[in-house]
Amino acid sequence: MRARIVFLMVLLAAACSSRGSQPAWQPAPEPGAGDVETVLFLVGDAGEPGPGDPVLAVLTDQMRPFGERAMAVFLGDNIYPLGLPDSTAEDRAEMERRLAEQIDAVLRAGGRGLFVPGNHDWIRGRKGGWEAILRQERFIKSRL
Repeated sequence: MRARIVFLMVLLAAACSSRGSQPAWQPAPEPGAGDVETVLFLVGDAGEPGPGDPVLAVLTDQMRPFGERAMAVFLGDNIYPLGLPDSTAEDRAEMERRLAEQIDAVLRAGGRGLFVPGNHDWIRGRKGGWEAILRQERFIKSRL
């Protein structure tokens, strides 16, 4: 038993003292500006921005240097609390404004945007959720 412990200690000491060996991996080289096809910005839960929202302003600033190579992906819950209501709803203008803030952040940067619907956009699974998604799609297409 004692011989085993001594052997393991020697083996451990030898493993720890092996200096100068190269790692099995090499880091990838930094890509040049021309090598980057798309710079992806992921944004979640942006569905209740105020006018001139500071997070969306930073998004625009961060995207702008990449122009058309920049893409913002809005990861759902784009309009709180219950998606885009129909055109007769009292709060329709406010819900359009919320979504427009997000779209305009992308447009000001000269980039591209992709909007993935979340549970709030689907009216949290209630009746009429699919229609709310279609309204949101039409609104986004009309702005872009």
